[in-house]
Amino acid sequence: MVEFLYAHVALGFIAVWLAVSAANLGVGLAAGYALAEELLVHLFLFGIPALAAV
Repeated sequence: MVEFLYAHVALGFIAVWLAVSAANLGVGLAAGYALAEELLVHLFLFGIPALAAV
């Protein structure tokens, strides 16, 4: 039962973190940064916390 709850909380965190990261990506692109630069940064911004949640 606890594992089921933990899995749902982790998936919820990943979904929310993805939305926050996508908003941050939009702000960076609007500020004039290249997509390639932003994707590299967001690989770490999203990937490390998402891996930690799993």
